[in-house]
Amino acid sequence: MRSHLVFLWVLSISLVLGLSPDKLPSPQEDPASCGRTNPSAVCDPSGYLPPSAADTVDGIINFIHDGSHGFNKVPCGSSGPTGAQLAVAVVPSLPFGLGSKPDRAFQLAKDFHDRWGVGDATCQNGVVLVLAIRDRSVGLSVGRGVKNILTDDMVSGIINSMKGKLRDKDYGGALEVGVTAIGNILSGGKPPKESSGWGVLGFLFFVVTCCGIGSCFDRRKRRRYARCKQVLRSIDEQRAAANADRYVTTSCPICLEDFPNASKSQGTAGSSKEGDETGTGTSATKTVRTVKAGNPEAPETTDEETEAERVLPCGHKFHDKCIVEWFSGTQGANTLCPICRQPISEERDVRIENRTNFGSPSGWDVYDPEYRFRMERAQFYYPDYITWGMINSWDHDRYRSDHSLATSNAFVAVDPVVVAEAARASGTSGSTFSFGGGSSAGGGGGGGGW
Repeated sequence: MRSHLVFLWVLSISLVLGLSPDKLPSPQEDPASCGRTNPSAVCDPSGYLPPSAADTVDGIINFIHDGSHGFNKVPCGSSGPTGAQLAVAVVPSLPFGLGSKPDRAFQLAKDFHDRWGVGDATCQNGVVLVLAIRDRSVGLSVGRGVKNILTDDMVSGIINSMKGKLRDKDYGGALEVGVTAIGNILSGGKPPKESSGWGVLGFLFFVVTCCGIGSCFDRRKRRRYARCKQVLRSIDEQRAAANADRYVTTSCPICLEDFPNASKSQGTAGSSKEGDETGTGTSATKTVRTVKAGNPEAPETTDEETEAERVLPCGHKFHDKCIVEWFSGTQGANTLCPICRQPISEERDVRIENRTNFGSPSGWDVYDPEYRFRMERAQFYYPDYITWGMINSWDHDRYRSDHSLATSNAFVAVDPVVVAEAARASGTSGSTFSFGGGSSAGGGGGGGGW
């Protein structure tokens, strides 16, 4: 009898403090009970989120579904790209039950997933994110149609990326971090083929860089966007110089950082180089004319072993550290120049050297493969701001210097300030879609705590 009474007491407490799935309505069917004015993808009946934060999260979810503001729709077989559906629930506590808190949070997310029908019924591309505030737990349910994109390992990374904001009790900021990371992953952002290590560690790096260590839409994210914009401005300057047949390499194509003593202006780069060659400046170039076959880590070089730059036999120039690291990794196992894909051999080939002009001013005949490589590197470093769709679109107009990459509509649309304002505006009106009958059956996900 005593154990029975204890059970009933614990159950009654859990119903007061917690919120069982059958008591929490769909935010699209009963937005008022979820603390929302219009049909929504966010249910926060206890009001843990300020209205502006809930609007922002709703707006980001709209962007993910609509494939706008840097997000892409999700492939769905013969149906073609289809908008993924996300939903968020914020509850005081987890319902009473067996298992650990992370497991129960995961189960609660699956329950909402099924009850609300999140995701397209055919594509099963729904994702449900749950916060249980008093239990300090997070649950994430992933539909079977996207579980191979949003893997269980990635779910753990998403939850980890939210912890900083959650510990600060910035629940709205934490959800912005989590939802944005989910959207970026579902959008299919991938590194260039030459890069390696895109496993769990690569994903964690992706989450950290995309979300600014749990600081989406804050100063760190704005600074990151500004750095990305500067990279695109540099590429814009290079395109203009190539159009005028005066392009010279003044920065490393791998890390995209300027060379020491490099002129910032393409128009004066040639004169700066002449000064170094005549002895009026300090040359920073280590010229590599031959490399022992199969061993790019042991090149035959000039006597200037302490210099910071390296020129391959084909004429392409890099930071010494960058190219050594490149050839030390799996992407350099074939010992090809990362730009022109020419073998790093002991034989000098004048025809290859003519393709690079060895630093002399040149046009698109020399710059074109370097442009493509630099764009891939920019996307590798800034996958949250530069998508492959944007690169493919820009590629059509790469010869037109009047089409600036840094001020293009696609890039401006992913400005964190623009996105935050647009998300709040979009979220104020509620969801742009209706849940389509998805479920958690056969899907993935997981749970965690903070």
